[in-house]
Amino acid sequence: MAVSGMGGIQEYQDGRSVYDTVTCTIEYPKHLAYTYSSTLSSGFDEAYELFLGSASSIELRDLRAWMFKEADSPVLGWEVFARKDDIAYGDVASGTGLRVASGIALVADATKQLALGKQPGAVGTELTKTALYQAITDFLDSIRTNVKPVVGPDEGYQATVISHKANEAVVTGTRIVFQREWFDV
Repeated sequence: MAVSGMGGIQEYQDGRSVYDTVTCTIEYPKHLAYTYSSTLSSGFDEAYELFLGSASSIELRDLRAWMFKEADSPVLGWEVFARKDDIAYGDVASGTGLRVASGIALVADATKQLALGKQPGAVGTELTKTALYQAITDFLDSIRTNVKPVVGPDEGYQATVISHKANEAVVTGTRIVFQREWFDV
């Protein structure tokens, strides 16, 4: 594993030392890479995560998610029954570069909703609970029930190592190869 990055103060030339624009790429085994970009310099679009694959891509935006299948990807069968949403891209306010793609809505707890006799695509995703809320609820439930949490302090430590090394790569403009001992807890 390794991380490389770059960044700078592109917009706010006001004496700050923290970059307002950054990009970093984390290299994983088997030619898998995660690229992260962030900027304070542009209000275009909103925050989202996009996972690109050879058969489909998944977009996470706010508390919703959609799968966009490639035209030649295999049909798994369940897609026919899934709710589809048209997602507009580009500058929606001005109409500049606007296009629409149909995404398969990914619904949290779909299996549980089916067991209750509900149709997940028709019910929709619970949008009142953030990811942070869900993580804290899981942590508190694990304390009450004395069950190991889904994500614990070891994973938190390791994620922190990755983020600190990503920041170092951005600030120095270098590629940093991860050392196994950095992740020992």
